[in-house]
Amino acid sequence: MPDQPDISTMPQVLRRQLWIILISVLVAVLAAHLVTNAQQPRYEATSTLLVTGNVPSGSDEDSADPTAAIQLATLAQNSSTSLAQLAQTRAVAATAARQLDLPLWAAEGHISGEAEPGVQIVRVRADSDSPQGAARLANAAATALTETFPGSAGEGLGGLRLELVDPAAPPGSAVAPNRLLNLLLGAGAGLLIGLGLATLRERLDRRIRSSADVKASLGLPVLGELPSIKRSLRDMSSVDRHAIPGIGDPYRSLAARLVVASGRVG
Repeated sequence: MPDQPDISTMPQVLRRQLWIILISVLVAVLAAHLVTNAQQPRYEATSTLLVTGNVPSGSDEDSADPTAAIQLATLAQNSSTSLAQLAQTRAVAATAARQLDLPLWAAEGHISGEAEPGVQIVRVRADSDSPQGAARLANAAATALTETFPGSAGEGLGGLRLELVDPAAPPGSAVAPNRLLNLLLGAGAGLLIGLGLATLRERLDRRIRSSADVKASLGLPVLGELPSIKRSLRDMSSVDRHAIPGIGDPYRSLAARLVVASGRVG
């Protein structure tokens, strides 16, 4: 049998080794399911803050300076990105941990910030092993960010203020682990492992199954191939069976080739 299965014989190889592939996929999916169940669920909550400020009044007491308003809005939008980065610092995590009486490791690395382009919005996200814990940490981080922002108690930098406009609420579902993704990854890994095992087993299998295996293993020409006899035809006489074209023709062809081969030898 050849060491490498021919591409043309791959369908037959896959059929013979299909059970290995199926078992590998099932075992990998089961392993992914068990690992997913063993993982601690993580929940994520989000607080929304608004960067705002006071627009200086114009010459008319009832009107505001439009130029100053535009400048203030631009400054607020530009500050949002810096504030989102500030939300992820150790200082904010430490302040939030103190507010909740938590160790620093429970807050640091579990808080992130995001600024929406073109608006004066900053979102502070926090994850925890419980929905209530995620909401409390997100709100504590938002409060810590407002305290860290310069002049948040009154006028902020450049007349800006940071206000919590939408406190975080406990989420209804976990964000991790992703069961469906884990199962799909497990199935893919099991399929690859199964194909590898099937190919290896096929290469180690030295049994001869076809005329191609005879040529590759023995280096001898094949005079013919005889069909297998179905059970329904085994009770028939040899004469009746050989009258069937699909059965008799290979025998007659083999007999003719043997005559030719024996004549050459003689």
